[in-house]
This record gives sequence, structure tokens and C-alpha cells, in this order.
Amino acid sequence: VQVNGRAVSVETQEDTGQMVVPVTAGENDVQIKFVRTWDRTIGGLISVLAVLAMAGASRIWRKPSR
Repeated sequence: VQVNGRAVSVETQEDTGQMVVPVTAGENDVQIKFVRTWDRTIGGLISVLAVLAMAGASRIWRKPSR
């Protein structure tokens, strides 16, 4: 996290997980870079596999048209 071009330490709310970014009064330029973590990568992979499985199942169980 950068505020006005300087790296700052971010705190996290224990109950909610919210990020708390310290800023001064007035206008500030806050830049936060989110990166892909292993758990998000695995979650995306599981989602893709589930969609493929559902598509395959719908082809198998589809009633033939007359």
C-alpha cells in the first residue's frame, strides 16, 4: 500500500478483516496492489472444473430431440 507515493503499514480489523490505511486530512493518493494468492488460484480452478462438469453432465442427461 502506498499513500502519496510512500509505502505505509496497513492494519487489519480482527473481527472483519478490513484493511485500515492511515491517511492525513485532505486529498490523498492511495494505491493498493492486490496479488493472486494460492487460495484464490485454487478457488478459480475449482470453479472452472465445476462449470466443465456441469456442461458435461447436461450433455449426457439431455433428452434427445425428435
